[in-house]
Amino acid sequence: MKTLTRKQKGFSLIEVLIAVTILSIGLLAIAGLQVSSKQAVYDSVQRTVATQLAQDMIERMRANRGVLDLYVGQTLGGGTISTAPTDCSSVSCSDGGGIAGTKIASYDLWQWERALDGFSERVGSTNTGGLQSPTGCITGPTTGGSGIYRITIAWRGVQSIDNSSLDSCGNSSDLYNEDNNADDNKFRRLISIDTYISETGTGT
Repeated sequence: MKTLTRKQKGFSLIEVLIAVTILSIGLLAIAGLQVSSKQAVYDSVQRTVATQLAQDMIERMRANRGVLDLYVGQTLGGGTISTAPTDCSSVSCSDGGGIAGTKIASYDLWQWERALDGFSERVGSTNTGGLQSPTGCITGPTTGGSGIYRITIAWRGVQSIDNSSLDSCGNSSDLYNEDNNADDNKFRRLISIDTYISETGTGT
C-alpha cells in the first residue's frame, strides 16, 4: 500500500514572524539614520549661517575702522538692542566724520543682532531664520585701533556633547544647558574667527 505525502507549500507562522521582525529592525535602523542625518544637516546649516554672520561683522568693522572700540565688548542676541538706531542706508550716516562713524557702528550692531535672531524670516511674530538661541560676542583692544579682533557666535545644537571650549561666549546665558543643569553648556555650539584690522586702512 502506497502512502501519499503532500509537499508543504507556503510559509509557516514562525517564518512569517521572523521575517516581520527582521524587516521591523531594518526599518527602525533606517528611521534612526534619517533622524541622525537630519540633525547633522541642521547643525551644518547653522554652522554655515554662523560663519557668514561672523564674516559679515568683520567686514562691517573694517569699513568703519575709525571707531572699532564701539564694537568691542558687545554681547548680542535675543533682542538686546530694543530701539532701532538711525538708518544708515540714508545720507545722515555716510557724510564722514566721527559722528557718522558712531551712527554707523550703532546701526551695524543693531542689524547684526537682527540677523543673528533671524528677524528677516518670520511666521507671524516668530522669527524662523537666523540661529537657534544665538549669542554674538565681539572682543579685541578695548581702545580700538589696530589689532586682533575676535568674532564669536554661539548657538544651541540639537545634541548634547562634552563642550570643553575655552571661549566663554554664551557661557552664563543658560541657553545651552542640559535639563536645566547649571552652566554645563552641553548644547552650545560656536565658531570663533580672529582677524587683524588696521586702523589706518592700509592693512586688512
